[in-house]
Amino acid sequence: VSTQSTWETNPLWSKKSRHYMHKMSYQSRGADIAGDVIMFSGCKDSQTSSDLGNTSLFDMPQHGPGSAGGACTTALVSVLASRPSMRIVELLDAMRSVLLERRFSQTPQLSSSHRLDLGRAFEP
Repeated sequence: VSTQSTWETNPLWSKKSRHYMHKMSYQSRGADIAGDVIMFSGCKDSQTSSDLGNTSLFDMPQHGPGSAGGACTTALVSVLASRPSMRIVELLDAMRSVLLERRFSQTPQLSSSHRLDLGRAFEP
């Protein structure tokens, strides 16, 4: 039986500030995890993550011809290639923006094993 405690963020669009605000929810499933785990998932539980036949659509450095890959993973790599230093919340928002610009309906989610400071720097 797997046990985990996670903090998940859900985007709330603010018309006033024209940015996503993040609502955190805590879900405990048994004993706490000792490690510091951060996970980006491709979409909400109610959505399906898309795959790409050609990742070159994401304007990122190519290592050979465009190849297949997940849309969220490709958005993550694309964002980090263009801006390797940013806060966790900036990375999540940038990934969501890249997918929206390319007309993907999935919304990447963030989960962690502990309460997470979304303003801290992302460290791969």
